[in-house]
Amino acid sequence: IKETAKVLCQNPIWVDLKGRDAVPETVHHVQYRVDPTADRSWLQNTPKVHTDQAHACHEGCQQLSAASQGKDCMSQAVKLLKPRVLQRIIDAFQMDQCLIFCRTNFDCDQL
Repeated sequence: IKETAKVLCQNPIWVDLKGRDAVPETVHHVQYRVDPTADRSWLQNTPKVHTDQAHACHEGCQQLSAASQGKDCMSQAVKLLKPRVLQRIIDAFQMDQCLIFCRTNFDCDQL
């Protein structure tokens, strides 16, 4: 996990929560590619997903909609889609525990 964090994260911080003193028999890892053009659930209003708004539609850009195709709009769509996909994965695999890597502290706080 430490090696993966070094590859995926900039300046990763190790947080030891000293939870159960059990080591799992196996660790399964998954990388899931999110495609806002194939999965349109990001268009739903609920549940509300908060983002850093770095790529939210801005002046001169149309409001984010099913017809949006610009890079910034698609980036925002991915940000809206990721938590929904994550919830589906957690539900589908009935996860009791998981370790999730986020790109920013804001994303970690929102998750």
